[in-house]
Amino acid sequence: MFLKKVYRRLICLLCSLMLAAINITVFALKSVEEAPADAPNESISAVYGGVLNDYINLYGVVSDEHPSGFMTDDADTPNGLVYADIMNFDNNDRPYLVLFLADASKRCAACHIWTYDEALSRPKKVAEITKPYMQLAKMRGAFSLGWNNEKRYIVYKEFDGNEAAVRQYFTVINGEAFSYVEEPEAVSEAAVINFSSRSFVSDVDISDYNNALSVFFDKLKNAAADSVTYKDIADELDKEDMEALELAASSAAETGNFDILDYRTMEEYEEALAVRRRGSQFYLISNVYGLGNEIYYVRFSTDRSFYNYAVFRHTERSEKYQTLRIRLDCIPLSDRELKQMEEDYSKSPLLYKKAKSAAQGYAAPTQNPASGLIKLPKVFSVPSLIDRRVRKPAVYASAALTILLVTGLWVYMYGNDEEI
Repeated sequence: MFLKKVYRRLICLLCSLMLAAINITVFALKSVEEAPADAPNESISAVYGGVLNDYINLYGVVSDEHPSGFMTDDADTPNGLVYADIMNFDNNDRPYLVLFLADASKRCAACHIWTYDEALSRPKKVAEITKPYMQLAKMRGAFSLGWNNEKRYIVYKEFDGNEAAVRQYFTVINGEAFSYVEEPEAVSEAAVINFSSRSFVSDVDISDYNNALSVFFDKLKNAAADSVTYKDIADELDKEDMEALELAASSAAETGNFDILDYRTMEEYEEALAVRRRGSQFYLISNVYGLGNEIYYVRFSTDRSFYNYAVFRHTERSEKYQTLRIRLDCIPLSDRELKQMEEDYSKSPLLYKKAKSAAQGYAAPTQNPASGLIKLPKVFSVPSLIDRRVRKPAVYASAALTILLVTGLWVYMYGNDEEI
């Protein structure tokens, strides 16, 4: 009987562990469904990074010393980008960029949606959802991100007190925006901004020059940097070539943004290149890519930013590398942009005579960028191996089967009166 009691206790312990594991699995499943991780493929990140940078330059950024900024009618009319994110409306490898902003000129809060037009090889605006706030004297408007098992949504609501008097749901299908006639079912939401004629409140962290926007921008930059499939030859350069490149990159950090294509004569080019505008301190070369025709794309870090680049040409002159283009604190380039850059700069009439032999040979990308964007794995999300619609039934069925088996074993143990 003693052994039988021991077995019973072991079965109790086993049942507890199984039930705990089931609960943890269901909780984890629920968490995944409540926090979808949409992300662009890496090559689109460079394009969307450019769009985001343009918006920041055009509108500015809404920020506050507190995580959730609050502006009253005594404050200036809010203007600037509040939040940006990726939403995979079509559930494929072409997700969309969504931008939430306050537009002082139109006195409205808005959501702009962008996609990448592969046929035109450029970003394209899909829709602008604008909501004037001056007419909301007694009501409160709110933008949210919405999702369920089927779709992603831009959600707009108007509240009378705590009750939503107006509900609108927007989505995108194959590059076209739609508004729902009937409210979709089981939509979870994440608030972005609340506003009225008297206040403007952010539901995302806009402290420290808009932390939420900075984090998202950094993700785009990282993904764009990782998208390059040209071979990195930094470790293959000899000491002399690396020292020459470091000297050129150091000068580039002090020169600031520059482009040889902006100048018509050699005198204008060399005079402009001699001016030190930025005053950044060069730290380290991180990557060197050979684009062909002795042209090199070099990424380097400074005391002000991690992502900076310069395009150099290997020459026979004493300095060894001619500066063609400089961009500081920028979005890294993709394969498509690098291929176009090699074609454009090879035609410049201001190029010095190229070196007879390359510092290191031209290293072509592993995939052909001429066909447009390269399909690469998503970088911020884990691939789903089981369809979302069958994961819950599978978990619950497994739980029921486990409990049934354990119960059967328990009955057997109690029903057996023989000594063990």
